[in-house]
Amino acid sequence: MIRAGLIGCGKDVFGGMWLPILNRGSQEVSGQSEMRVVAVWDHDANAAVAAASEYKIEAVDNFSEMATRLDGVIVTDGDLHRYADYVTPFIKAGIPMFLRLPFASDVAMAERILDCARKEEAPLISVSPLYFAQSVAELRRKVQLAQNIQTFIATGSYGCTHESSQDSVDVDGFYTNTARVISILFSVFGGDIDLIQSHAACSMKGTATMEEGAVQAGKENTLVYMRYKDGAQYPGLQGILQLLSTTRYETCRLNVFGQNEILPDTDVIGSVEGIHSAVLKEIESLFKTRHEPVPKKLMLEMIKTIFAIRISYLEKREVYLEELNC
Repeated sequence: MIRAGLIGCGKDVFGGMWLPILNRGSQEVSGQSEMRVVAVWDHDANAAVAAASEYKIEAVDNFSEMATRLDGVIVTDGDLHRYADYVTPFIKAGIPMFLRLPFASDVAMAERILDCARKEEAPLISVSPLYFAQSVAELRRKVQLAQNIQTFIATGSYGCTHESSQDSVDVDGFYTNTARVISILFSVFGGDIDLIQSHAACSMKGTATMEEGAVQAGKENTLVYMRYKDGAQYPGLQGILQLLSTTRYETCRLNVFGQNEILPDTDVIGSVEGIHSAVLKEIESLFKTRHEPVPKKLMLEMIKTIFAIRISYLEKREVYLEELNC
């Protein structure tokens, strides 16, 4: 058995899904996973105690207590400002970790976390390359075989959980689901994004901070123009990412266009359960082999891309990813 710790197990939909998947053996998602959560911590101590009681596992008073007795740690807590505190004890102990995107409140914090992990040789995964998602792998193969790939249109949902209303959209929900769509684009096209420009598809109220902007964006549909560098895997590739606010999670869709062809129909990038299943397999592989499926450099670019979408949305301007270099 692979022993995992969980930081963040309360009301957050992303954190709250791991215990039912792993410790109740949800076959749709976990398959025959060897991984089980054996210890939990949450900033809401009552939530941790309740989860521990329900699943008959341990709730720890201090998350650093888990550092010496686990094979890996899943960090899903939505408090981005505390991520450096969360991960430092495990990095120094060399414990493999899964960190949800974006695992920092800004690019500088992300770079500090990644630099520390390099120094301590601590393996991390922040998003799966989705090698285990069959539909993504098939689309990646089609794109590689196609000629003169030029544009794409991606659509994904974000913002609300099954239980929430439009008025309860939070930063956490926006980042989680934007990251899911971004991970698919990176898996299919690789990195080296040059420019981001995003705006609301309907009117936007004035917001003062990135967090408030994410809340407002969760109540509106957002269009994101993306352009890749000339030196990217698909030079000059450009496309539109449409983020749709919704009261339920949908599949992600991606259309890819070449100079003289459209890849057959609209490729549906699996269900949310399919994406989670692929991510779970990558996490399990990391905890067993300590092999990182995504280089830390690419993890950082994904974070920059997500922050660039927010900055462009708030400041109503083009954002070059180079602007976010520290």
